Amino acid sequence: MNKIDRHLFPALLFFTLLTLAGCSLTPWQQTSLSLNEQDEYQQIIHQIETEEQQCSGGFDADALVTLNNSFQNKSIAGYLAVLAPDKIKFVVTTPLGQPFYIATTFENKYQFIDIPQRNYHQGTLLQLTSQFDLPTMLSQIDSAVLLSGMLSTKRSGLPTMYNDRQGRGFWISWQTGDFTLIDSTNSRVLARRVVSEDDETVEIEYGEWQENTTCARPTSIIISGLSYGSMITIHLSKIQNQPLFNNTQFSVAVPKNFTLISE
Repeated sequence: MNKIDRHLFPALLFFTLLTLAGCSLTPWQQTSLSLNEQDEYQQIIHQIETEEQQCSGGFDADALVTLNNSFQNKSIAGYLAVLAPDKIKFVVTTPLGQPFYIATTFENKYQFIDIPQRNYHQGTLLQLTSQFDLPTMLSQIDSAVLLSGMLSTKRSGLPTMYNDRQGRGFWISWQTGDFTLIDSTNSRVLARRVVSEDDETVEIEYGEWQENTTCARPTSIIISGLSYGSMITIHLSKIQNQPLFNNTQFSVAVPKNFTLISE
């Protein structure tokens, strides 16, 4: 992996790598819901919330992250640990199992250890978005919630609800700029769309979920709608719920004799 790839690595996992495309037609209908639809959808939301409360917010998995566009197709594989709402650890190892790169998010901060170069990066997610010329609203997404396929934890009041234009279910929003598509048949999150005040958009689709599993997690997460036809795909396998995960496992001490670079 060359120098450019190393510095792009944290953004590859947690953010889009290129400037986002302009706004597009909203996938939800603007017409009002009937009272029966509102009651039905509220019950589905309550069902999902109840199941999430009964399940652990932590899990780990093998992850394969792929960036694809007309210029390149690159993948990176590693171990992924997640603790909702905002804690992630991604570790890339050598063929002998030794850590090569370690990236974490914790609250609104990130850490990145480049072991071959003996460098240690840290800063806020807002600084990271600025560094890569990305919309600042990306720093406000609960990344662990996104990877878990959960409803957003940033809620205020009752949600606004819309029917999906393609009949896939219904969309909900808590006026945070985060719109979530719910499959009304299977009571699962199908997609989400995060829109900034400038109409810059991040689109996330959950292509596949674990089957016949309590506390199921998505196994395919697709981030699309990017400039130059770019797409980021995250495939998860060997998923295991980890109810004993805690905050200390998502903070890495500064390695001895490493150069600390604060962004």
